[in-house]
Amino acid sequence: MDSIFIFSGTTEGRELTTQLAERGYDCTVSVATEYGCEVMEMQEGVSVRTGRLNQEQMCMNFRQKKYLCVIDATHPFAGVVSAEIKRACKQEGLPYLRFCRPTEWESEEKTKGKPALSFDTAWEAASWLKEREGKILLTTGSKDLSLIAGVIADPSRLYARVLPGVESLQACEKAGIPKPQIIACQGPFSVEMNTALLHFSGARYLLTKETGRAGGFPEKLEAAHACQVQPVVIRNPENRNPGGEAGGTEKNQFSFSMFAALIAEVDALARQREEEAKVSTTTEGTLQRTLILAGVGTGNSAQQTQELVEALADADVIFGASRILRSLRAPEEKKQALYQADRIREELIRHPEWKKVLVAYSGDTGFYSGAQSLLKLLHTDAELFKSGFEVKVLCGISSVQYLASKIGKPWQEAKFLSMHGRRGNLIGNLLRYPKCFLLLEGCKQLRACALMLQEAMEKGVVRGLHIYFGYQLGSAEEETGVVTVEELFGRTAEGLYLLYLETEEDDRQILTPGIPDAAFIRQMAEGNAVATEGNAGTTEGSSGSGTIENGSSHSVSIESGSSCLAPFETGGRRTVPMTKAEIRMLALCKLHLTERAVFYDIGGGSGSVSIEAARLCIEGRVYSVEQRADALDLLRRNKERFCCENLEIVAGSAPESLTLLPAPTHVFIGGSDGKLMEILQTVMQKNKDVRIVITCVTLETLAEVQKALAQIGKDWREKDRVEIIQVAVTKARAVGRYHLFRAQDPVFMITVG
Repeated sequence: MDSIFIFSGTTEGRELTTQLAERGYDCTVSVATEYGCEVMEMQEGVSVRTGRLNQEQMCMNFRQKKYLCVIDATHPFAGVVSAEIKRACKQEGLPYLRFCRPTEWESEEKTKGKPALSFDTAWEAASWLKEREGKILLTTGSKDLSLIAGVIADPSRLYARVLPGVESLQACEKAGIPKPQIIACQGPFSVEMNTALLHFSGARYLLTKETGRAGGFPEKLEAAHACQVQPVVIRNPENRNPGGEAGGTEKNQFSFSMFAALIAEVDALARQREEEAKVSTTTEGTLQRTLILAGVGTGNSAQQTQELVEALADADVIFGASRILRSLRAPEEKKQALYQADRIREELIRHPEWKKVLVAYSGDTGFYSGAQSLLKLLHTDAELFKSGFEVKVLCGISSVQYLASKIGKPWQEAKFLSMHGRRGNLIGNLLRYPKCFLLLEGCKQLRACALMLQEAMEKGVVRGLHIYFGYQLGSAEEETGVVTVEELFGRTAEGLYLLYLETEEDDRQILTPGIPDAAFIRQMAEGNAVATEGNAGTTEGSSGSGTIENGSSHSVSIESGSSCLAPFETGGRRTVPMTKAEIRMLALCKLHLTERAVFYDIGGGSGSVSIEAARLCIEGRVYSVEQRADALDLLRRNKERFCCENLEIVAGSAPESLTLLPAPTHVFIGGSDGKLMEILQTVMQKNKDVRIVITCVTLETLAEVQKALAQIGKDWREKDRVEIIQVAVTKARAVGRYHLFRAQDPVFMITVG
């Protein structure tokens, strides 16, 4: 069954898909909107993909199957999309077939009623209408609404008829069309329906597009004539520019205005492919090249499947790391010691005579395997895709399965971790998952792992740890057994290690933020100078949100929960300001953190927000930005106290110190040193969809935040992008036999994103 890729979203596209599916073609249909998907009829042999695609995404979709051709049945006014489809087809060497909707006016339509006025663009038509008075019924669709409304600059004149989809209604709202003047319904529309809408709107003008009979164009003109309304028509760009980018008649690019002619061309392409296949089979004996990505187990030939043994015997060439190739029973002349995906790609393109290629990977292809890199290349690299490989993936026995069987432990409940060329968060994962397998390479990684475990046990972060190890599994040097942390330090043999770590199961593991304030180290080390006066405030770090600039080289922090401005002391020793637990918990919840978040804590202070975020985002990275020496010292001590390997301390001021950091997904601003505008601009330039939470205690800082958001852009001022709340916390404390409540200062919390 031949496969066809169809860009639809029109009545013709749906009808064409139905006819091709009935003829036995496998149709992949791409529509831009959810509404376009909803109106597609479900039928055998048709799969629908929703969402707008750019040229690169089109190419990636085209490589997923060996498509016979690409049919462009998009709207005649979707010229930009057609141009991208055309370029993508040219890049991938696929025939491009364009269905062109007939839109020429018939003579009787031209002479009825007021003569229609025609313009080449929506901007020209809107400019003409701007100079006239009277209401306008828009039947141009949602795409040009903002442009038309912007030119006319009087939404009260506009009535918009659009499709009843979310995207269309959002376009109306963005264009400023008043809700009572939005008509959301699906055609086709009769003359009577068009007439009723013209009467309802009281329109003097009908603005429409030259869309032909399929778009209900004749019925619109007839209704306008009946109501004595002036038709204003935007010409079909394909009619005025048939040789342009949206049309075109280059090689492998054909235009059709009849279904029968287009389907006949598809059938001809199918026959041509069938003939080429026969010729290829006759001359080369095979049509398809085969690329096998095979997991070979831990290195013991006894673990290799019969399927792998047969594939090795049939292969023209075998790629893999030297260690893996030595374990394979195959002729040496077949073996090539290459495992990097890009270098294998070069060899595959350079040697078209290789019909059966095998790439061997240790363990299983789905478990921390290099097979994924080559698979990605096969789906994204056009030249490699054109080499015509049929890809097969063969599973193998992973090192985890092998060790689990040796030590008698089930592995289905364990978390899998690897430190092979990557950064990991061992302690964070071990706290979340009490059973973990950890892949390591060499003594250096083994000792680093042992040091992390030792420190976590000494601090009481990890309890009841049991360690099982495997070394060079499947080889003659294989070792397995139970070890202690101290014994890990004594290992000197280089090679591959696999550890199974098991801690005491603790059903009390808390998944929400809320570490008590008392758990954090807050006292500054002896001899540290105090750079900023203040007490345990709602804002963590150096001057900024929640801080009043006093005109000198220092600033004075405001305490949330105290009316005085004095150094906060505990046992005669000064402490760094810290966001109180209740405010911290709410701020972290408002951030909507994810497991793999990239999180900035700007004004890190003692690190309470950073520590909580690092424990929540165990697969992410937390960057705590702080410029004060005393706070930096506390940050380091608290990081060590809680064993947060995924927390990085950035010594410096924002936004300068943010330049080299990866783009953030989430940002907490507890101190800005008077640079709030610059900080917001920097993080939004790195990621326009970043989610930000800012805390402050003064009206002046709140005004600064609002001013900064107003200057950055309209998108951030929309009601669904910015939330401002005020939080007041009152806590009870025991005084003798009584409990008295002490109020903390109210805190403003601004959430953006």
